Amino acid sequence: MKKSILLLIIAISCAMQSFAYDFPTLAPSGQIIYLNIVDSENRTACVTYPNYINGIYYYGYDKPTGDLIIPETFTNGNVTWTIVSIGDHAFDYCTGLTSIEIPNTVTTIGEQAFYHCENATDIKLSESLTTVGYFAFGHCTQWTGTLNIPASMVSVGSCAFDVCTKLSGLSLPNKNIEYSYLCFGNCGFEGQLVLPDSLTTIVSSMFFSCEKITNVVFPNTLTSIENSAFAYCTSLTAIHIPSSTSRIDGYSSYSENPFRGCRNLMEITVDENNERFYSENNAIIERESKKLRVGCKTTIIPEDIVSIGRYAFSQVGEAPFPTIPSSVTTIDERAFSGCEFTEPYVIPNTVTSIDKYAFNICNFREFTIPNSITVIPEGCFSLCQFLRNVVIPESVQTIERYAFERCSSLSSIYCYAQQPPTVLGTNITSPFYGVSKSIPVYVPAGSAEVYRNAPVWEEFTNFIEIPEFAPTHAEWYYEIQNDNGSITYQQLQQEGDTVIEHKDVKIIVRTNTLYDKHQEITHEYVYEENNVVYWWNKTLNEFTMLYDFAAETGDEWQIKAGTETITLHVDAVELVEYDGRTYKVMNVSDEGDLFSGNIVCGIGHVASLFPEKLMQKALPFDVESLRCYWVNDDLILHMGTVDCDEILTVEENVSAQDSESIALYPNPTNGTLYIENQGYASTFSISNMLGQTVMTGNIADNQIIDVSLLDDGMYFICIGQRTVKFVVRK
Repeated sequence: MKKSILLLIIAISCAMQSFAYDFPTLAPSGQIIYLNIVDSENRTACVTYPNYINGIYYYGYDKPTGDLIIPETFTNGNVTWTIVSIGDHAFDYCTGLTSIEIPNTVTTIGEQAFYHCENATDIKLSESLTTVGYFAFGHCTQWTGTLNIPASMVSVGSCAFDVCTKLSGLSLPNKNIEYSYLCFGNCGFEGQLVLPDSLTTIVSSMFFSCEKITNVVFPNTLTSIENSAFAYCTSLTAIHIPSSTSRIDGYSSYSENPFRGCRNLMEITVDENNERFYSENNAIIERESKKLRVGCKTTIIPEDIVSIGRYAFSQVGEAPFPTIPSSVTTIDERAFSGCEFTEPYVIPNTVTSIDKYAFNICNFREFTIPNSITVIPEGCFSLCQFLRNVVIPESVQTIERYAFERCSSLSSIYCYAQQPPTVLGTNITSPFYGVSKSIPVYVPAGSAEVYRNAPVWEEFTNFIEIPEFAPTHAEWYYEIQNDNGSITYQQLQQEGDTVIEHKDVKIIVRTNTLYDKHQEITHEYVYEENNVVYWWNKTLNEFTMLYDFAAETGDEWQIKAGTETITLHVDAVELVEYDGRTYKVMNVSDEGDLFSGNIVCGIGHVASLFPEKLMQKALPFDVESLRCYWVNDDLILHMGTVDCDEILTVEENVSAQDSESIALYPNPTNGTLYIENQGYASTFSISNMLGQTVMTGNIADNQIIDVSLLDDGMYFICIGQRTVKFVVRK
């Protein structure tokens, strides 16, 4: 009786105003639900909402709460209607529902029908369901158990089950179903995901951010994996691509890597019969183009790769930066975006093209751009908030907008181009938007004024010209403390150039002069690249790092002398002015105190140019400190109280007074060398600038030596324990 009265009241109320529904009725579970006629002839109806005003469904009406059972049929007057669908927004934001049962008469569920029914823990789908619309069950965050898609299903709409975070399992029927973008995104599916044989395409973002999936079993029928299909499935550890798969997205204009952000994806394999892709070193590579499509936590990229694809390593989390082989020439858009690599980024000079946003939102502190790059593209390093200093090589001609946008920790820029690179963008589109304009900008000698007047560069206020390391005719004098208490000097001089391992190398002649008639000469070979000085390790037969002039406080680098290694730590950095020139000075230390002290960037360590304490442990002297530094006879740096002119005078006097000094003439010689060694006979040896012995023999008083077979150049003749430089010029 009460039910009849309630329906009568509802009917009278409905007759008095216009509604978004045709009939109200009571659900078996006691809630009022609202319906629209679908087909009056066949007596079918659709569940809908009662009213919509100001963006609110159920405006002015109480939303149903509790356990909802939707009936298969209802009676209006003498007519029985069958409920065949749930309309768009029918229960939108009905957060008070705790469970939902959908009858088997329902075949269609519309857009956002149960959107944000976030407290419903149990939802029973119709076994006759064919279509589920956009966000139909989106954000049903408390729905638990396994999602069983019925065999009747034909299509699943975009985001249909998005953010159903407590659904722990998924069962898909073995039939052809049309799945849409993000249909199962952000779901809580746990463990292994087994996909049916009927599935040929995993659509864009289908399992986006399903963070508990650990591995996926792909069917042998799978042909395509679309963009972002498993992006941010952070528990995914292994995948195997079947032979049938011929398409893996992540490289077209509007798509993204299917596995980007899978920060624990460690094992990637491809069926050996796959004609399109192959796997090596846990990477997926396209056979024809040699493009790396998916890398994730790959630490070694195969040697034949020529291109690193879009999003290949995006959002991989903490991991060593992969070793990029010299075969790589291009790095695609966002290839390393959002990475948290724990090692420095090293990009080979074979890379000639880096696409936009390739390294944005990364957490590295330093980055050296390869000197094969001509353009720093749009947004390449944007939002790299930990980036402290960057080295821009001479090859860079253009810096595009947003390139270093909001790199708020950037404390120095090294730009090696004599002419300032063209900068695109101004104000908020500037490559340096959000970067302090008072940080030091290091530029080549003689170019500071050009930078100060260049567009955008003019915003910076602190330009410091970079001195070239070991320029032609550079000369260093270091003070030596001998065991007997005497003070002498070590002379180092840039004496020429050569080529070693395809590097343009400078030769530095190092002479330790002891006034007890002993003189030792060695040759060191150095070259500078992007503010890093490398020297030739004669024991290992390879170049190793000597100075990193771009280092900042807290940075470290290793120095190898022979087979021994020390690690230099930068304790502090300051800018110091010498005779009107501004230099960057690094205070460094190492565990054994073998090379601690100050390094003047562009000139060298003020204690000894090379790590003498590591190299010469057994010799009876210590190289103590830099006293004088000349370039082309111009005194650049004078440290201490010793008169630099006096050093040269003292050496000349000592040589003249030495009873066993060598007189050698003519110098330069065109082929004949006269030696006067004042009364004693000895052997001689002649070495070239590379330290190679080119002649040996015996020598007596007033001996003539024929050096006509020697090529033009500088040489060193050693007689006993004395060495003299001479030049052959024909």
